[in-house]
Amino acid sequence: MADGVLPLSADSACPTALAVVTLREGQPSYSFYREGVADRDHTPQGVLALLDTPPVGILHTGSLALVPPEHHKTLAVMREARERGWRISLDINLRPALAPDLATYRDAVLEAMALAD
Repeated sequence: MADGVLPLSADSACPTALAVVTLREGQPSYSFYREGVADRDHTPQGVLALLDTPPVGILHTGSLALVPPEHHKTLAVMREARERGWRISLDINLRPALAPDLATYRDAVLEAMALAD
């Protein structure tokens, strides 16, 4: 792209994830709609194939990509990207209410933090 940022996933026919914020007496609450959405419509192999095209750079991801049961896909990409010399950027904004298995989510976040620069 013109700014040098390349999305590392194929096009998807799935809709975009949706976050809804509700304010009650000034306090926000959040609802997330993430089933069958484009940001979960990828394979590690597909993303890793795209890492071969651009020069080595910075791979950025966030903690929503570490929510089980699909956390293993993000961790696999992070591990391999690191081995290939990519810098890893990680935005941690934990959403425990989204994790069906909080212990696995916590472990995935800790592993991702260890892989991140």
